Amino acid sequence: MRAPLLLSLSVACSTLAAPPGAKAPPASATPPAKSETRRAAALIDEARALYDGLEYDKVAPLAALALMAPDITLDQKLVAYQLQGSALAIIGDPVDAERPFLLLLSVRPDFVVPEDTPPKIKSVFAKVKGEFDAVREAQEAQQRKELAATIEFDATLPAAVDGGRPVRFDVGVADPRGVVKSVRVQYRRQGETEFIGLPLRRTSSGRWVGVVSGEWTASEGGFTMEALVVVADQKGPLASLGAPVTSIPVTAGALARKLPVPVWVLGTSVGITGAVAIAASGLTAATAVQNADFHARLAAATPENPANGADIVAQQRLGESLNVAAWVSWGTAGVAAVVTGVLALFTDWNGEDLEEPPGPGPSTEGPAAAAR
Repeated sequence: MRAPLLLSLSVACSTLAAPPGAKAPPASATPPAKSETRRAAALIDEARALYDGLEYDKVAPLAALALMAPDITLDQKLVAYQLQGSALAIIGDPVDAERPFLLLLSVRPDFVVPEDTPPKIKSVFAKVKGEFDAVREAQEAQQRKELAATIEFDATLPAAVDGGRPVRFDVGVADPRGVVKSVRVQYRRQGETEFIGLPLRRTSSGRWVGVVSGEWTASEGGFTMEALVVVADQKGPLASLGAPVTSIPVTAGALARKLPVPVWVLGTSVGITGAVAIAASGLTAATAVQNADFHARLAAATPENPANGADIVAQQRLGESLNVAAWVSWGTAGVAAVVTGVLALFTDWNGEDLEEPPGPGPSTEGPAAAAR
């Protein structure tokens, strides 16, 4: 039944697109001649009055006449189709009434007949609308299937997860038509009926990222995580990665606490300690050279060639200053080394961010939402 209706729908659309002066196919009743002499509004008003007066046999010809009027508007066409279909449903073959209703629905798919409509008209209209909606839904489903085929993923779901550690998702989506509005991860523990939805955040590079917290993966005995990635456009879910679900083993593990010191802080501390130690070594070497020169000058002095007292005192003071600076530098290097050692105990060596990135939090959805 859908094929004939689809053909009728195509004919209906071409009829609506025809110029106002074009002739519509004849109704079951023959319209009067010389339609050009009467305006569409007057014909429709007369047809409506006859319909309200239950003179259905006169309504269909007037409606057909109005449809051929050169000044008819689209809204007037819709009224004429409604009157024509309703009249034909009462006095004619219900099949003849289907075409005007089909033309009406092709422009106003959400049209419904008034509550006080006679049952016979309601029955014919309900049949046409049911078939029309079925064809339209099939067409939309095929269009979305073709649209989904253009979506490609640049990502893989994790093969395994350490319990107590976060699960990081980094998904690339090739979207040539630019229809993707959101990407989310649907996940749950195996055996649960509902999924948790984690909306992913789009980065400046165009990838979609998000983190399932380590609190959720923590367990004493381990479990199996079921997950899939779903992309959606403005109408809803469009394509998925890992469907129907992908099983990911999660090992047993307690919640991993985030260590407060990032690796770069420890690296800076190591660099400072090394620099101070190198400076201390240089000052120590300079002190040794200065002391050696000082004692050599004293040994070379004789009564006939005495040393310059002012130079000797200045050199002695310089040696003492260098010696103090060397000891201070070594002390500073020692303190820096101790600090570096303590920082190493609290450094996050894995460099992981155990917190979720900013953005919408997870939502709980039923299995039907994940399967779409």
